[in-house]
Amino acid sequence: MENYNPLVSIITPSYMQGEFIEDTIISVLNQTYQNIEYIILDSCSSDDTDDIVKKYICRPNLIYVREKDNGQAHAINKGLELCKGEIVCWLNSDDIFFNNGVITKIVEIFNSGPTIDMITGDGYFCDPKLNLVSPITVTDIRHMSLEYMKGFDVILQPSTFWKKNGFRLDEKLNYAFDWKYFMEFFQAKKSIYYCREYLSCYRVHEAGKTKTDTAIRKREILELVIQFESSKFNIAWNYVILLLYLLSEKLHAPFFKKLARHANEHVSNMSCKKIYSC
Repeated sequence: MENYNPLVSIITPSYMQGEFIEDTIISVLNQTYQNIEYIILDSCSSDDTDDIVKKYICRPNLIYVREKDNGQAHAINKGLELCKGEIVCWLNSDDIFFNNGVITKIVEIFNSGPTIDMITGDGYFCDPKLNLVSPITVTDIRHMSLEYMKGFDVILQPSTFWKKNGFRLDEKLNYAFDWKYFMEFFQAKKSIYYCREYLSCYRVHEAGKTKTDTAIRKREILELVIQFESSKFNIAWNYVILLLYLLSEKLHAPFFKKLARHANEHVSNMSCKKIYSC
C-alpha cells in the first residue's frame, strides 16, 4: 500500500482568467507527483486564456475542453463526469497549490488511511501577485463537524481532496455550491481528515468571488442555513443580514452593508461563530 500511486484528477474551471490561469497551470504541472490527470474547462473566454492553455496542450496528462457552460458549478460537474482519477479536487483558475509537494502529501495521507474519504487542509490568502497576505486555518478542530458546518463553511475548497464518488454540485447556486457540496460529505458521515498544513493559495482580486458582496450571495447563504437546519438564531441572523443588504442595494446606501459586516463580526465573536453569515 505504501507504493500505491493512484491517479489524481485535478479540475480547473475557467472563464476570463487569462491574467491568472498560467500560474494555476504551472502549479499543477510542476507537482512532484506524476500520476496526475489535469482537466481544464474553459467557457470560451474571449481573453488570452486559449493561447495560454495551448502553450501546455502537448503535456500528455492535460485535457482541455473549450465549450460554453452554464456557470462554474456546471463546468466542475462536467469535469467530475469526465475525470478518471481515484482522488479528485478542483483548483480554480486564479488559485494555486501552496508548493510542488502538495499532491505527494495528499496521496501519502490517503495511502496511510484507507478509510479516509476526504482530506482538507489550510491555506493562505494571497494578493494578485501571489504575495502571501494571511493564513486560512481551522482554529478549533471541533469545528470540523456536521453541526458546525450547518452554520459556517469551515472547508477551504482549493485545499480539499476526496475519493471519487457520485456527489455533484448544485448548479442552481452561483456562490455557495462548494459549501453545499462538502456539507453532503458530513451528512453522509464520510471520513474527513484534517491536514494541518498549507495546501493552497487563495488569490483575492477585484474580479474574484471573494470580493463579491451582494444580496444575491447572502440569499444563497440564507437558503442553505435553512436547508441545513441550522439553529433558529443563526437562521434569523442571516435573514437580518440579507434584509440589510437588500436595503443597501435598493437605496444605493453602502452604509447598511458596512453596518451589516460590522455587526456580523461582533455577533460572530460573541457567539464563537455559532451565529454568523458567511
